[in-house]
Amino acid sequence: IPLMGDTITVTITQLPITQTSDVNARLHMIAKRVDFLLNSQRTGSEINLHSRPIEAPHWRRANADLVNLLAQIKSIADKHRGYPHITAGSVADLLQASPSPTPEQLKEAKQYVGWRWLELDPSKEAMQKNHAKTKLNVDFLASAYAMDLMADYLQSQQFKATLSVATPIHTTFYNPPQAVSANLVVEDTNSFHSCVTHLPAIQAALLTKQPSTSTQATCASSEHAVNALVEAIGQRMIARR
Repeated sequence: IPLMGDTITVTITQLPITQTSDVNARLHMIAKRVDFLLNSQRTGSEINLHSRPIEAPHWRRANADLVNLLAQIKSIADKHRGYPHITAGSVADLLQASPSPTPEQLKEAKQYVGWRWLELDPSKEAMQKNHAKTKLNVDFLASAYAMDLMADYLQSQQFKATLSVATPIHTTFYNPPQAVSANLVVEDTNSFHSCVTHLPAIQAALLTKQPSTSTQATCASSEHAVNALVEAIGQRMIARR
């Protein structure tokens, strides 16, 4: 199932007694929904609606699924000194536009990165940006989020399945870009155990003084793929500081 340059593989290991829906079509619909919510390269996506420059900070209504996802990420990032950042879109855009930005350009872009520039209120389905140029980017979590939604659906329909994807992680933060990836696996929708392996040095050009292209094999278990990936990234960044 294609999603934003990734391919999610779904392997059905046990069929339900009665099948009442077109599973393949439903899984593709989930992928399209995630693309609409999170694709920073898609004009009109929900994430881009909240990344536009603003004249002054103010609360805006937002898609409930998006606000809840960002709040889920923040609750884990708070345990890891704010890693991973989801407000680094300005840096990603800079590195895409200029493969060799000047130190001054990077310093300028980094000013708009940090959780302090974003407030969330899931109860009111609202968010507020506190800097005009802060830009959100959660592309690196799109496949994990889709896998969670697909696993939820398959479980509700009494399917047992394994889901997997090898997803690039923030390659634009490397200068030049590196072909790095995290391998995500939801091993069994019945027990809902997810795992992250081969997690690279994340966001190195942005967050560390000595960028590294090395890959670290690691595994983080969680109830959901998003949680597992965010937890693994946070742990990896803390270890590199």
